[in-house]
Amino acid sequence: VPMTTLPLVKAYIDAADAPNVKNNTDTYTSLASVAKVITLTDAEYTAISTKDGNTLYLTITTAATQFTKTLAITNNVSGMANGSLTLDQNGLQKTGAENSSWSFTTGVSTDSGYSYTGNAPVTISGTFDSDSTVTSTITGSITQDSIPQCTSTLTTASGVTPALQASYFTLTSGSSSTAACTDSLNASSVFPVVYALTSAGTTAGYSYTPATTTYSGNNGTYSNSPNITGTAQGTVTLNNYTYTVVVNSEGVTTSGGATYSLSTSGPVAAVNGARATGQNTSLVGSIAAGTSYTQTTNASAGANSNISNLNSTSIVTGPSTANGNVSITHTFTGSVVPSTSTMTLNPTTSFTPAAAWSSPAGQWGYSINGGTRVVGLTASGQNGLSVVWTFLPNPPTPVTGYTSTGTTIGTVTGVLGTNSTVSASATGTATANTGDASM
Repeated sequence: VPMTTLPLVKAYIDAADAPNVKNNTDTYTSLASVAKVITLTDAEYTAISTKDGNTLYLTITTAATQFTKTLAITNNVSGMANGSLTLDQNGLQKTGAENSSWSFTTGVSTDSGYSYTGNAPVTISGTFDSDSTVTSTITGSITQDSIPQCTSTLTTASGVTPALQASYFTLTSGSSSTAACTDSLNASSVFPVVYALTSAGTTAGYSYTPATTTYSGNNGTYSNSPNITGTAQGTVTLNNYTYTVVVNSEGVTTSGGATYSLSTSGPVAAVNGARATGQNTSLVGSIAAGTSYTQTTNASAGANSNISNLNSTSIVTGPSTANGNVSITHTFTGSVVPSTSTMTLNPTTSFTPAAAWSSPAGQWGYSINGGTRVVGLTASGQNGLSVVWTFLPNPPTPVTGYTSTGTTIGTVTGVLGTNSTVSASATGTATANTGDASM
């Protein structure tokens, strides 16, 4: 029985005993002491076959009128969710003879860990004078007993690997929790620790895979866990992004057998190397987040070809840093034509005597790649073509009155782009005819 209820039990017994007849002053021995007193009618007394010598029988001719009192309790106690009424309860009825005494006593008990203050136990009393309801008012409050409180404090740390610079992540800051010292403490629910990447961390290409947070200092209850360390766990890795290079030369035209080549180079081996011309080629590789890259695509002229009409001979993207998927397009347009050059003939021409020959005795000329002969000392055309230089007429004829004594007419062949200057000679001599009247 809780100690707090003992006064209520005593009060209840005392209240019940108060109206009883007592015989605690009988010191006489001449008659038997009265231990009990019974009130009854004459007929009831007569019906008793053996009378008790220690009982005092008080008889009346007829029975007294009986009345009933019904208890109504007005409960004004706050906090009754943690307590209950004791002793006489609401609705209890007592019946007694007219003008005899009645009483009701009601108390309050509390749950463990709570205390009551108020007017209970409350006893109301009176005489049986009618059938009626009597009211008992209970007041007061039930409050929780003071419980010792303890505080547990969290310190956080990062066990995430590899360790990142501080600007790349955030970590739950330290905190504290207070509760009854005997309360159990589950650190993972009371002190959740959150590790998260910042925008700078994700921009740098990191991703985080969490693992279960570990705790030290969690010893069961608040009283023996004053300091707890929560260490975030997991791993961070650099993302890999796709690295796409497109070399587009669909807008390039070629003519006259001219050729060119394209080659791209950068940090991803899978997309580097020569590219076929005249088409749109695309290759995809992989690049780690945060990697610096520069991609360069160069156009080179083929043999005897000219690429000066292209929009560019070298397209460069970068330097830049891979913070997501990388897509690079290098587009070439324009025309690739044969390269041209000139070739000059450096002739040696000597026909003597001058009077024996027409002026000039003949003309130097050239034919490119077997084409029509053109008179002149400078030939222009596509590199790689051959140029044949000749002197016509071959041989030349002296003028009237002279006879050729011999001619040497040379020819020379060169290649445009290889020979810028060639040499050839044409010589001849003549004598005057004997007896010529003009002589």
